[in-house]
Amino acid sequence: ALQRGVKNEEFSLYLQPQFTRDGAICSAESLIRWLPPGKDPVSPGAFIPIAESTGLIVQLGEWVLKKACQYQVELKSLHLPESFSIGVNISARQLVEEDFIDKVNQILLQTGADPEHLKFELTETCLVQDIDRAKYILGRLRKMGLRIELDDFGTGYSSLNSINNFPLTALKLDRSLINGIEKKDSKKAIVNAALAMSRAMSLSSIAEGVETVGQVEFLTRAGCDMFQGYYFAKPMPFQEFTNFINQ
Repeated sequence: ALQRGVKNEEFSLYLQPQFTRDGAICSAESLIRWLPPGKDPVSPGAFIPIAESTGLIVQLGEWVLKKACQYQVELKSLHLPESFSIGVNISARQLVEEDFIDKVNQILLQTGADPEHLKFELTETCLVQDIDRAKYILGRLRKMGLRIELDDFGTGYSSLNSINNFPLTALKLDRSLINGIEKKDSKKAIVNAALAMSRAMSLSSIAEGVETVGQVEFLTRAGCDMFQGYYFAKPMPFQEFTNFINQ
């Protein structure tokens, strides 16, 4: 079914806005959605692992990057901050492809997108599979102007040393850290430490899964730079996103 979905272009790319502490929109994350005709949408949690294990994630990842670049070019006509960028999730399978950098360059040339307004989101699990190669690839991407965010921070075995190994520009705090933070002092301590660390390493910080005013208030006091979550806006199709911006 997934192979058929790829062949028949049953996928859509949604955008979820990200906001600064002042409530101004500053960027968006691109999120793939599978919408089989005449059927219920399929959760990314269900199809992404299958795409990873079958290798289809490489083809899907290229499609996502191309679509995100096309969106970036189209959004230039809207009243967005000059630094507005779109985040794209990159999988471990994509990163190990020998021609990964060439494919990125090709897509940038085809679409006319500006690499300085793109950011790649990678998990630590993705990066530590081959640290030397990851450092090389990320170094090339940074020289091209792309920003690099460490995604899902707080869910694995993230360490100061591993973060220091890579040319990152931002840490993205996982929703599991943010959920219930109003009530759990242990989570508050972890998030405070993570934000202090990001500041010490001159990295931007993004909290995902922000859903309540209490979470916003705590993260604002703690000095988190950017917010993403249903409290502000849900992921939405491109046309709905442009309407949201215009409003």
